[in-house]
Amino acid sequence: MTSWPATTWTAAQATVISFLILGAGLQVSAELTRAFAVGSGFGETGDLHRPTTTETLSTLAALAGFQSTVVVLTLLVSCVSGSRPAAALMLRGPAGGARIVATALLGLAAFAVIYAAIALSIDRSAVVDDLAPARALIRSEHGLAALVVLGVGAPLAEELLFRGFLYPALSKSRLGLAGAAIVSTLGWTALHAGYSLLGLVEVFLIGLYFCWLLVRTGSLWVPMLCHGVYNTTLALGLKWLPISL
Repeated sequence: MTSWPATTWTAAQATVISFLILGAGLQVSAELTRAFAVGSGFGETGDLHRPTTTETLSTLAALAGFQSTVVVLTLLVSCVSGSRPAAALMLRGPAGGARIVATALLGLAAFAVIYAAIALSIDRSAVVDDLAPARALIRSEHGLAALVVLGVGAPLAEELLFRGFLYPALSKSRLGLAGAAIVSTLGWTALHAGYSLLGLVEVFLIGLYFCWLLVRTGSLWVPMLCHGVYNTTLALGLKWLPISL
């Protein structure tokens, strides 16, 4: 699947590096939750209590800094495979071309709609709490920067780390493709630790889907594009649609 050396030692290295980066990401996530989820959620009328400019800028800077660091470190570490980073991280055209990309997007859209309906019927307040930080950022005066961070930075950094780096390396160990998908997706899910149980389940299922897309198409661009479209569509919906959560 990739040019990573087929050794357990390589898988162990990938795991340690990824989860060290994950630890830093959890710190950023904790700050985001503290700044926005408490006192910045939806009131009884559905209005959002807007965070201050300082809170918004500091949060966006922290997220962008973390994402940039992940991208740079992942590209640097991928050089140990002995091939170009693009080859090690499976940054090549997908088997099936544009047709498979369209199919992947349709599959993700169908899942997102169905799961959202189920989650809202089970616990509407949990969905509200999960969306509050993103809605606060995207509706701030720095909404364009927030859109870049959420719709471009997050998919790029997270897909490079978890699906481009960790998953292929682990797949060469005794875990195999299925075990590696579960472990790497658990790591990605942990990055979203501030979410409700319903939100974490959604993230986990989407992560498994992205792993399957990587194997099916042989290209990281497919899950990365799906991730980007999902985040961007959600962000724009939170900004422009008259959604009463």
